[in-house]
Amino acid sequence: MTTTTMAQLRTIADYQFGSGAGEALFPEDVDLAVHRSASGRPRQVLREGGRLVTLGTDGRFTLGLEGGRQLATVLDPAAYRVIVGDESEPFVRDGKNVFAKFVKAVDEAVRAGDEVL
Repeated sequence: MTTTTMAQLRTIADYQFGSGAGEALFPEDVDLAVHRSASGRPRQVLREGGRLVTLGTDGRFTLGLEGGRQLATVLDPAAYRVIVGDESEPFVRDGKNVFAKFVKAVDEAVRAGDEVL
C-alpha cells in the first residue's frame, strides 16, 4: 500500500471513529492488502485475520469483524457500542442486523448510519 493511500485511509478512520482509529486499523508494521475498484479507488482493506473495512461510495467505512476487533482495542469502552439482548446473538453471528426492539443500550454519540461495535 502506498503512503498516500495509507494516509487517506487513516484520515477517513480518524474522522469516522475518532483520533487513533486510523493507526489502530492500519498500523505501519502489518501487511495489508488493498482491493481497488475499476477506477482505482480503494474498496476493501484486508489483513491476515480477515477484512478490516470496506470503503463505501459515500466515503465511509463499513467494518469487518477484524476491523471491529482492532477498533475495540483503542476506543473508549463505551464509544460506538450497542448492547443487545442475548436473543439477538445468533442473528448477529450470521451477519444479520439487529432490530431496534432488541437494543438494550447505546452510546449517546451514535447516529443513524454509524458503524458500531
